Amino acid sequence: MDILLLFIDHNEYIKHRAFKMLGFVKCSRNEFNNIYNLKNLYFSLIQSVLEYASIVWSLFYDTLVDNLMT
Repeated sequence: MDILLLFIDHNEYIKHRAFKMLGFVKCSRNEFNNIYNLKNLYFSLIQSVLEYASIVWSLFYDTLVDNLMT
């Protein structure tokens, strides 16, 4: 949260962290031949980061949710 009690900085941090995890999954996809293993990696590493505590800020900031989805 920033000084104005907005979640913009936090949103950018979460987006950056999710992209880092996505890069890890992309780099390691050659190690996993099974699509279910890749799916489990995505849900455990990326989606969990994106959804953690989103109920707190997503109710008021639809534009931030849209920013995460792009």
